[in-house]
Amino acid sequence: MKETKIKSIESYTLNGRLEPSKADEIFTTKLGLQKIEIFDTDGNLIKENSFDRNMNPDNVIEYKFDSSNNLIEKMTFKNYYNQPLTKTYLSKYIYDNNLLTEILHYYGTFDSTGFWARNKISYNEKKQKIRDEYASYNDDAEKETRIYDWKDENNYIEDRINKEGILAERHFVRLDKRRKELEHRINFELASKDDYTYQVYFEKEFDEYGNETVSKNKYVGKPVQKTVYKYLYDNGNWIYRLQSTDDKNYWTEFRKIAYY
Repeated sequence: MKETKIKSIESYTLNGRLEPSKADEIFTTKLGLQKIEIFDTDGNLIKENSFDRNMNPDNVIEYKFDSSNNLIEKMTFKNYYNQPLTKTYLSKYIYDNNLLTEILHYYGTFDSTGFWARNKISYNEKKQKIRDEYASYNDDAEKETRIYDWKDENNYIEDRINKEGILAERHFVRLDKRRKELEHRINFELASKDDYTYQVYFEKEFDEYGNETVSKNKYVGKPVQKTVYKYLYDNGNWIYRLQSTDDKNYWTEFRKIAYY
């Protein structure tokens, strides 16, 4: 059987509950068009067009990859009123032995000396990320360091330290074998460095294709919120998704997929 490679995906999102049979009507009218994604023959996302309420292209993003399919550049264009698409943000990604070690962020100027913020990333001997240091160099200079303490292959604790050197957040994350987040708990108000309590948590379940089927969110003082996703597939790719939160508040999504 010939492998199918995705060329593009048009995504539509509409409030309420619609049936899959409405797909052709939605694609014809372009109602609810949210974004268009373009892929190369290696499966890399190379362009993403979002749309405003009037269906004008907005926040267009272009991606570039190296021969190893590592993302090396991300350029964002903004659709300012009555102006052509304008380059706005650029991120450059630097690798060492296929491990991402630096991200340079540019705004306004895009030459090699014009970056205004940077991430520096380091790893342990198992190639697990253990440190991510972010620093900006503008007038409102920001700084944040994220430290990852891996308990095993699928569980880690992430501490976020702000520019004052204060431990501001602690995240507890559990992954599955596909590196999808099954559980994520957060403490925003640590009483001490030894505080391992949490205030917020997220739990997720996935289907055989790696798509989210159940999401549970819990915030302090509020009941658990449960979101359920139901899919219709074609060639292993979903073309219809119905989302409901607490058995109400329905959203319907359609995807029109073109193949090489």
